[in-house]
Amino acid sequence: MKLSVEKGIFVLLLLAGGLTVFAFPPIDLFVILFITYPFLFYEVDKAKNKKQAFLRAAIFGGSFFVFQLFWAVKMFYWNYSIPIYFLFLFILFLLGCFFYGIPAFLAFFYKKSKIRLLAFCCFLALSEWVRSYILFQLPWNLSASMFTGHPVFLQINSLIGPFGCCLLFNFIFISPLFLLKKYHSYIFFISSVILLIGIYTYGAFRLKKASFTYEPEIFLRLVQYEQPKIPGENLYPSIINSRLFDELMEFVQKTPLTTTDMVIFPENIFKTEIEKEPFLFFEKISKEYPDVKFLGGVIRLFSKEENAKPYNSMIVFNNKGEISHTQNKWKLVPLGEYVPFFEDKIRPLTSFGNNAKGDGPQTFHVKGLPPFAPVNCIELIYPRIFIDRKDRPQWIANSTNDSGFIHDAGAYQFLSVAQLRAVEEGLPVIRVTTPHGMSAVVNGYGIIEKLLPVGHVGMIDTPLPKALPPTLYSKWGNWPFLIISLALLSICLLLEASEKRAKK
Repeated sequence: MKLSVEKGIFVLLLLAGGLTVFAFPPIDLFVILFITYPFLFYEVDKAKNKKQAFLRAAIFGGSFFVFQLFWAVKMFYWNYSIPIYFLFLFILFLLGCFFYGIPAFLAFFYKKSKIRLLAFCCFLALSEWVRSYILFQLPWNLSASMFTGHPVFLQINSLIGPFGCCLLFNFIFISPLFLLKKYHSYIFFISSVILLIGIYTYGAFRLKKASFTYEPEIFLRLVQYEQPKIPGENLYPSIINSRLFDELMEFVQKTPLTTTDMVIFPENIFKTEIEKEPFLFFEKISKEYPDVKFLGGVIRLFSKEENAKPYNSMIVFNNKGEISHTQNKWKLVPLGEYVPFFEDKIRPLTSFGNNAKGDGPQTFHVKGLPPFAPVNCIELIYPRIFIDRKDRPQWIANSTNDSGFIHDAGAYQFLSVAQLRAVEEGLPVIRVTTPHGMSAVVNGYGIIEKLLPVGHVGMIDTPLPKALPPTLYSKWGNWPFLIISLALLSICLLLEASEKRAKK
């Protein structure tokens, strides 16, 4: 009988973890967390021991990771087989188990429910920080992204960043549980209501004061485009072909570039050899626009040798084919662009093989444009580290390739990442991708000003939003969050010790 009850609890936790996904893009129904998070903590809190607490939270976390990130391993299904696909779904499940189960296990060292709640919130937030920067480096589905569909609540990221938001909202969403007779603590619930009102008030005040201004006489053209496949080529075709390049440039120039300062293309839309730069054919770029710059993603090969490693780069070039700036991608996609520990033995999913790693973030100073940070694809998912702190840019150019998404939640989640980074840094994000994703203009408040929807081939002509002053989070980073978390855990230890003394 006890075993069947535990199985029933595990089924409910699986369901709760899956339902939690609805709080995130593209659904943005964050109120569901007032049901799923209290249920999670209730089951953890009433567990008989640390092992049971770990297993219950692990089931919830594993379900959450699988339902939210199932799309991330689809290419294993396309390139290999169904068993391999399910193997990587299982790996996702284990990761979710680990990052939710460990916080529950550690929180169970505290005996009193109120203290355990504070500890659980801290450990869960620290778990997000650890997986973002230390273990696995997987900051994709951070809790803060649940508010990208609600700009008023999103503004708090400018103060405390994504991990501070995780700590704060864990407490807010779980606190209704303390209205139950078993817990009976109005202080926790009232505190959470005050915090929620404070977050809303701050966001509303910040947006009311917002100044939606633009850089004078600076105009960009965002090109959401995908090169046609070449027979016999794999996922990323070779674009050393004048006809294909001519087609792209004809498409770009359907509308005159008279007022355009920069044209931005998606990631790895070209493939070329470094020794032969200028890398393509520029006969079709009109000589009427000598001041127009082009920014795009390029796979840059050193040679045609089988083991030669290419760079996945962002480059700035002009209508003569002269390259002025180059940024080599330095946060590569595991298994997609390199295979950890087996780089020389196993080929990754992309057809151009294991990539060479770039040197890190930089700021491009291009004549006629405000300085900007070139951010290549998933480099944007890592809070703070894609900005050169010694040379603050005025905007962020994110060139990416969303070909792997195919109309699923990944496209919306990636767009929400751009919104988060914009609010955190106070910098507009100009995001350009292929038609399987969404190109967008996101201002420094995280608000989407212009958008090309999924599946649409087209262009956006836009002025460049102005940068905001540096935010508190951009100045101080994650240090306030780490200090507050450790301080709260220290307070929990003191409270736990005083409870034990009182019982004696």
